[in-house]
Amino acid sequence: MTEKRWFQVLVVDDEPGIVQALRRELTRIGDAVSGYAVEGFTDPAAAVERARTKAFDAVITDFRMPGMNGLEFLHALAQIQPDCVSLVLSGQTDMASLVAMVNQTHIFSFIEKPWREEVLLDALARALIQRDNMLEQRRIAGVMHHLSDYLPD
Repeated sequence: MTEKRWFQVLVVDDEPGIVQALRRELTRIGDAVSGYAVEGFTDPAAAVERARTKAFDAVITDFRMPGMNGLEFLHALAQIQPDCVSLVLSGQTDMASLVAMVNQTHIFSFIEKPWREEVLLDALARALIQRDNMLEQRRIAGVMHHLSDYLPD
């Protein structure tokens, strides 16, 4: 029997109620194959520090937060964990900021607040599939590169 896979999800929003709601929503989802282990932070700087000691598969972050906005947070996180897939959850953002965020941090999805559960869960599932595919392609490329050393010129 295969062991259950737990996806590590980081949630960052300056509103404690949003962090709790996302944690509740994600931790109750799961089946015999996989589930979500969620850590939540209301302080983006504290979330960055946590990311220095624990690997995350995905992050769901707000855009507008005091001290460090979502774009700054995702830049900092990408320096530590470049393979962590990013979703932005926000009720207010201007188009220029959203375009900058997509172009500079390669977010997988932007989800509007208030979110619909099925939209959030679908986006997260698709993001994790894309991440797994990217990691598998990188692994195969490494194997092929290693094997090419044994091929005749």
